[in-house]
Amino acid sequence: MRQIGTISSNEDASRFGAFLLTLGIDNKVEESANVWAVWVENDDHLDRARMELEKFQTAPGEAHYDQALHAAGSLQAEKQKLEQRRRENFVDVRTQPSRARQWNVPITMLLFGISLMVGLLTQEWTMPRPLAEESPLVNRLRIEPLIPPGYYLLGLPAVRHGEVWRLITPIFLHFGLLHIIFNMLWLLDLGGLIESRKGPIFFAILVLVTAIISNLAQYYQSDPSFGGMSGVVYGLFGYAWIKGRFDPASGIGVRQETAGMMLVWLVLCMTGLLGNIANTAHVVGLIVGVGVAYAPHALRRARR
Repeated sequence: MRQIGTISSNEDASRFGAFLLTLGIDNKVEESANVWAVWVENDDHLDRARMELEKFQTAPGEAHYDQALHAAGSLQAEKQKLEQRRRENFVDVRTQPSRARQWNVPITMLLFGISLMVGLLTQEWTMPRPLAEESPLVNRLRIEPLIPPGYYLLGLPAVRHGEVWRLITPIFLHFGLLHIIFNMLWLLDLGGLIESRKGPIFFAILVLVTAIISNLAQYYQSDPSFGGMSGVVYGLFGYAWIKGRFDPASGIGVRQETAGMMLVWLVLCMTGLLGNIANTAHVVGLIVGVGVAYAPHALRRARR
């Protein structure tokens, strides 16, 4: 919110503020040092608001400013109704995860089920093992197979020779009990929220894009030994976080405390104190989710 100028009279300030509302420019008028400051909420409206203020100060007594007072009253009432409906529709993860509609989410439940099945078959999430003792399934799901004692071929030859599932399947590998518990809880909360609001097709595409990009980034930054749903989880978090900020009417969002916790955890993982973690996948997944959520807002601004 920025100040665009001042008006000497409270009555004139109220009339001008009402006029801005009729133009779709949200604003606030408040007393400051015996004058009334006019503040505009959206930076995109600053130039128009300043231009209208100059016109008003030239001829504040024109009739259409008086008419704006009546029109603004109706607009404000309608805005309050819309805000109330938005609050009723808004769902925040970690506060209402058990709503029935959030469980009618087939893609989320499919991802959850596959992750648990892979964990049970490989037993990596209960007792991580040396490479030589790993289940063959683990190597089949890596982005590129490891060759004991830990070598691998460069350039993703397995993918280039047709094993394209490897671009996605590392998200189902979890190395440790806390690893899979953390990821599955956030998958159910964030995935259930987004899929219930945006539908399974959109959600499936979001997961696939986030998984592929974050897996490739982690592979090229380190090696094929990583795994887990964390990159996707951070992509879902980034999407919900930005969607709540720029499109609150969507009913998707996370509380500020939740966002802070996720970002602090991201930084903590990057310190190395928690062991060998796929930090690149986390960061890139977050960037993908943020980008997908912000893109519609950016397009709307570009068209103005």
